[in-house]
Amino acid sequence: MFDALSQLTISFFQNIALGGIWVVAFFSVIFNTYIAPQMPADTFSSGTNTPAIIDETDEHYVSESQVSSSAQADAKPEKVKNETVPKTVKAIPEPSPANPVSLANERIAEAIKQLSAPEETLIPQAQLNESAREVVVNMFCLTKTSGMLEPITGSGVIIDEKGVILTNAHVAQYLLLKDYGIKDFLNCVIRGESPAKPLYKAKLLYMPPTWIEKNALNLKSQKPKGTGEDDYALLYIIAPTRTGTTLPETIPATSFDVSARDINVDDPVLIASYPAGFLGGIDVTKNLWISSSIARIVRLYTFREIIPHTEDAFSVGGTIIAQEGASGGGVFSLKTGKLVGLLATSILGGTTDERDLRAISLRHVNQSMQENTGEGLETFLSGNLKQKSAEFNSTIAPQLTQILTDVLEGK
Repeated sequence: MFDALSQLTISFFQNIALGGIWVVAFFSVIFNTYIAPQMPADTFSSGTNTPAIIDETDEHYVSESQVSSSAQADAKPEKVKNETVPKTVKAIPEPSPANPVSLANERIAEAIKQLSAPEETLIPQAQLNESAREVVVNMFCLTKTSGMLEPITGSGVIIDEKGVILTNAHVAQYLLLKDYGIKDFLNCVIRGESPAKPLYKAKLLYMPPTWIEKNALNLKSQKPKGTGEDDYALLYIIAPTRTGTTLPETIPATSFDVSARDINVDDPVLIASYPAGFLGGIDVTKNLWISSSIARIVRLYTFREIIPHTEDAFSVGGTIIAQEGASGGGVFSLKTGKLVGLLATSILGGTTDERDLRAISLRHVNQSMQENTGEGLETFLSGNLKQKSAEFNSTIAPQLTQILTDVLEGK
């Protein structure tokens, strides 16, 4: 897949995270709308599955401007080679009256030439839509001093029936500020269904410390920026929000694919999240609905500057999902039904159709966890999650909280 990469000249690229968090007043200092510059039309060659390199050095960003969807329309991805039926069958001998087997083989070869590449069987959209909506959740936070009109909201996906939620680090970081200034300053719950209603309480299970270290200053920025690299976190459901009830033995969860086999240009996907960009504070609190949309993968991107390049992020173009609050939403393959990506960044534009919504791949999440913890995602989830959550919150989380607190207090 990456043979053609040496032929590409990759110019700068910088993503910024889609506003997974929406804050009206106090948390305007941590307003989490990530934006990015418009790319030159010739930055990437069309019709290739080779990831383009995301350049982390360019610091230029513009407000609420996005690449036009016309750039996506010009791209005509080629079919993957192994889906193409050969035009000739070389091993067939010349037909002759004395060689009936040869004549039969020739007729078979002619029939093969007339066949088009078989279409892949896709999961019915309604079926995948229903299953995706069962596992996509909303993280909703209120501050003790700011009232009902100042919610913080983002999305996530339940990836383990023991109650593990995968979301963005720029969404989950607010759990680190739970006791900022005063005890229980920030109260966060996990909501589900439509309209969203409180279901669970959750704690941090894991977050890459490197993401906080590199992105903490964005907490005070009204135009935070980022590439999406390491922008993920795991939450652990610990209790139901309703008093007098207990958690079920298993919680509906999706399967996921860390191989990136089903991340190819033009592959169909279903996107699901809780976008809140067009809602006011009260509506976010009482009238937030899950949204889903069918899209196709437009481009692939990598965070690696050295070979082998990996499929770390991908674009799904403009969609109604491209709003604040959608960060942490899921991208599901229509081929397998599995989670293949996590919404993280967007190039913003005037309308949702003009926006270029992007996701980090589960392959990137898996590789990052392997590098940071010594365990891939699946191995990590197979361990004692209660113990791992306790260890993270007692050893690593306090250091990350201090970093964010120092930023808020200007230290």
